[in-house]
Amino acid sequence: MSSHATQPVRVVALAAGEKAVSISGPSLWWVPLGRPWASFGLATSMVVGLAVQGAAVLGWASCAGLAIFWLTRMIQRAFSMYVLTSRRMVVVYGVVSRSASEIPLANVQESEMVQSILQRLVGVGTVVVRSAASSSGVVLAWVPEPSEWMKLVDSGVASSRAGQDLRRSEIP
Repeated sequence: MSSHATQPVRVVALAAGEKAVSISGPSLWWVPLGRPWASFGLATSMVVGLAVQGAAVLGWASCAGLAIFWLTRMIQRAFSMYVLTSRRMVVVYGVVSRSASEIPLANVQESEMVQSILQRLVGVGTVVVRSAASSSGVVLAWVPEPSEWMKLVDSGVASSRAGQDLRRSEIP
C-alpha cells in the first residue's frame, strides 16, 4: 500500500507532536487510465497512422502526442501527495502552483469509496473524506488499495473522537 511514514513529509508541515501515519499518491495506473479516452484516442491514431502507408506522419505525431501526454501525467503524479497524520487528512497537488486541502480527523463526518470497473481491475479507487464544513471534502483520486485507506481514516476518526492521536500501532 502506501508507505507507513517511512519517507519524510516535505510538503506538509506537521504540528508539534503530530506524526505522519501514511503517505501515498495517485497510483501509477492513473497515468494511462486517469483519462482513458485521451490515451485510447492517441494510441488508436498512432496504430492506424503507423499501419497505413502514407499516414506515417500521423502515426509518429500520435506517438509524440502520447509520449507528451503521459510525461505530463507522470509529472503531475509526482507532485501529488496524500498524507494521513495522527490528527488530519491532507491532500497536496500541483506542479507550478501548489494547492492543499485538509480535514482534521475530529471533524470528519463521512468517508466514501468509489471504484469504477476499470479501477477495481487494477486495485485503485477514489476515497472522499467529508466534514460538516465542506460539502466537497478531500478527494484521494486513484489511490492504491482504497479500502485500506478507508480503514486508516476510520481508525483515525475513532482515535480522534476518543481524544487521542492515531498511532501506527492502531493501523488495522
